Amino acid sequence: MPTRARFSLALTLPLALALGACAGQESSEPTTVTATVTQGSDTSAPATSSAASEASETTTASSCTGAKDINESAFGRWARLGEVPLESGEAVPFKVSANCYDPSAELSWAILTITGEGASGQALLLMRHGDMVAVPAPSVVDNVDDVTRFSPSEIRANLGGTDVTFSVEHGEVTANPAPQGSATLDLQGKNYRGPRGAEHH
Repeated sequence: MPTRARFSLALTLPLALALGACAGQESSEPTTVTATVTQGSDTSAPATSSAASEASETTTASSCTGAKDINESAFGRWARLGEVPLESGEAVPFKVSANCYDPSAELSWAILTITGEGASGQALLLMRHGDMVAVPAPSVVDNVDDVTRFSPSEIRANLGGTDVTFSVEHGEVTANPAPQGSATLDLQGKNYRGPRGAEHH
C-alpha cells in the first residue's frame, strides 16, 4: 500500500510591538505558521510467482504409423474370419477401424468396430508381443476415443465416456477401473460355435 508521511511544522514567532508613547510597556501576540509536507510514493509491486511445469511426453495416437499387419498376430484367426465371438457364444462381424499393432511392443492395440445383432459398438483390442490380451476381456462400448500411451507398458483409453488405464504389472495386464460394456469379447473362443451360418451336426 502507498506510504504517506505527514509532517506538521509549527513556528511561533513572538512579535514585540513597541508603542512610542508607552516606553517599557510590551505587548506580544503569537503568530502560528503551519507547513504541511506530504511525501507519497507507491511502493507496491505486483506479486510474482513461478510454477514449474513438467513437459509431458505423452503422445495421443488417433492413427499409428508403422503398424504391422494384424493378420500376422494371434488375432489373425478372427481377422481372417471377419467375425469375433462374444462370451455368449454368438459371433458378430467386425472391421478394424484403427490398427496400432506392433509385435515388438510391450503393449499395443487396435480398435474394432462391431456390427451385429448380439452387440454393436467398438472394442479396444490389446496385444502383447503379438499375443492377444484375453484378460481383461475387451468390452463392447459405444465409442473408443483418445487412446494415449504413457510408457511402453501403459496406455489409457476413453471407453464409452470412462477413462481406463491399462498397464503391464508382473507380466499381466491390469485395468483400472474395470471396463464396463454392453457385451464382452471371447478372444479364446471358449464358447465359439463356429462361423455364422454354418451348420453343425
